[in-house]
Amino acid sequence: EFVELSVRDNLYQLDIIYYTIGTNRDYWLFEIGNERRAIIIPEIFSYSSFVSFPNDIKQFLDDWENSRFIECRNLIKRAPDTAREIPLQFVRKMAELRDFMKLRNVRLLMMGGTLLGWYRECSLIPHTTDIDFAIRIEDYSLNQWGGISSFRNPVLIFYCFQPYDSYELTIRVKDDTSANIDLFFLYTNSNKSYFGGLDWLTRKKYKWSYPRIASVCTGDLLGFLFHVPCNTEDVLTTEYNEWQRDSPSSDFVWHKSSHNVREDGVFTGEDMQQMRPLG
Repeated sequence: EFVELSVRDNLYQLDIIYYTIGTNRDYWLFEIGNERRAIIIPEIFSYSSFVSFPNDIKQFLDDWENSRFIECRNLIKRAPDTAREIPLQFVRKMAELRDFMKLRNVRLLMMGGTLLGWYRECSLIPHTTDIDFAIRIEDYSLNQWGGISSFRNPVLIFYCFQPYDSYELTIRVKDDTSANIDLFFLYTNSNKSYFGGLDWLTRKKYKWSYPRIASVCTGDLLGFLFHVPCNTEDVLTTEYNEWQRDSPSSDFVWHKSSHNVREDGVFTGEDMQQMRPLG
């Protein structure tokens, strides 16, 4: 690691902020008193004398507002040769999707088993079979998703198109059968956050409710920076209760096992016509 200096202009004074650069990670880590913040390294810089700065300063400042860094707990330590359903190198594909979405002003939040694996063991859970991300509904724009098929890696498998309460996408990475990536849209009101799901066979709607996710932080997953709820422990406790203990994924029923899931009605035949399996 190399220690650098960052200078912030605060009207009439200059504040010195220390940060570190690591060769095994894709972000800067800033040290500000007892707080740490992390930002994915910007690719484009402008230079003026001895000062360099990102070209898109507005984007950098927006990232800064959502950059408080949370350490994973590493409560369960696995042997290096542990058999895995999803190889650890798949995190690179996750980061490519993260970057693709960021270009469209969308932040992916780790959720579900992916959030649990990161926070509990600083990795992917070895017996998990898919990747879970959430997208805040306020980031949604239909025009943004028109180009998702142009991305060189994901292929859209199916989507549930009910933007008002249960929008969902599932993506399979081209030439990689390791895992599907589920993108759930996160809705937040004054009391709680939630996302919806669908049982294709029964047309039943389901809702997963969480403590209100009002702010977004960052965390390191195998050297790559991803966004996470700032109230991660509250989110995990709500969904899994004793989240510190490992349980086989084979025992987990997606619409029954979570402590925060309930039935939320039934989709009509007309609704189902808008929700198409594409794979």
